[in-house]
Amino acid sequence: MLKICTAGNRNITEEKTADIKASLEEKLISLIDENGTTFMYNGGARGFDLLAAEIAINLKDRGLPIILFLIFPFKENYAVNWTPHEKERLDNALRFADAKIWMTEKYYDGCLRKRDKYLVKNSDICIACMTCGLSGAGQTTRLARERGLTIVTLAR
Repeated sequence: MLKICTAGNRNITEEKTADIKASLEEKLISLIDENGTTFMYNGGARGFDLLAAEIAINLKDRGLPIILFLIFPFKENYAVNWTPHEKERLDNALRFADAKIWMTEKYYDGCLRKRDKYLVKNSDICIACMTCGLSGAGQTTRLARERGLTIVTLAR
C-alpha cells in the first residue's frame, strides 16, 4: 500500500495540460503496478489537484486499485470564485471520491496550511507539478521535503 499526496499550481496553461496529464497518469500507473493499492490524498484545489482527482477516478474506472481522498481546507463557500466549468468538475470529483474531509467549516487564516500539513502527514510520496513561482503547492512541497517524503516533480 502506498500513500501519495498531490501538490500543484492552480493555473495550468492549456498547452501544458495534455503533457502533465499524460505524465501523471503514467506515474500513477507505475506506482500502482509497483505498490498495489494506492491512496491519493488530494487537496481539492482547482488546477493540478482537480486534474489529478479526475485521473484517479478514470484509473479507478479502469479497475486499478486507487482510493481517492479529497481534503479541503474549509467547506462554506469553498468554490465561490470558481467558474461554472470548474464547479462542474469539482462536483464530479466529489461524487466519485472515496472520502471527503473538510479541515474546518469556515475559512480562517491558516486553514490552507492545516490542509497541506494533513496531506503531507498522511503520505509517503508527494507528486508535485510546479508550473509557476511561489504558491501553496510550493508550501506543500516544502513541508513534504521537511518530513522526508519522496518528491516526484512532473513539470517546472
